Amino acid sequence: MVEFDGISDPVSGKRGDGTEWKAWDFKFKSPKGTYSERIFEPDENGIKRRTMTNANGHEYELPSDFERSQQVVAQIVAAYNPNGFEKLKAAATSGKIKTFEQFINVAKNLLEKPIKPTEEHNIQLKLLGRNSSDNRVYARLPNCGISRNDNKPFMEKFIGENVLMTSWEVQQADAYHKAKPSNPEATSPMANTVDVSTSVEAGEMSDIDKLLV
Repeated sequence: MVEFDGISDPVSGKRGDGTEWKAWDFKFKSPKGTYSERIFEPDENGIKRRTMTNANGHEYELPSDFERSQQVVAQIVAAYNPNGFEKLKAAATSGKIKTFEQFINVAKNLLEKPIKPTEEHNIQLKLLGRNSSDNRVYARLPNCGISRNDNKPFMEKFIGENVLMTSWEVQQADAYHKAKPSNPEATSPMANTVDVSTSVEAGEMSDIDKLLV
């Protein structure tokens, strides 16, 4: 029963190197609590893909921050405004969206009156656990990956009806909830890294790279 609770006004600050950043918070609420996903305006590095190497020495490519943001926003719009996703694509392909801030403002307009979850049409939000540098577990959205078939970014379904968890994710969730606070190692049993190259294949949002022109 997750409701969309709005998009914040832009927030900004400075990085350690002195460069400025701008971001928007996408907010959610439910009987179980609240969650906020911060979407950053991509800088020069944010539009570049990165290459990572896992513990087994396997090298894989990650989508850029820009591509991930597109995936996240598109799924949220599709979940709370069923016709909004097509309108978002139409606005983008028309050439009217020139900047990332304009893209966010279009999404904000489409999400001004989000649909509400009901018992019949429940809206779920899938959050995964990640460890911080001080070994605390925090919630975040699932990873974004690159499809092996067409080299396009994709993101597993994380919001809407019938959101599913893999058997591995269920095991990790059970381990976390059964952990004893007195044992620091058991308190944060969630794995720090996941090889997104072995994640699910691209779904309905695989064409999200067409959003911006």
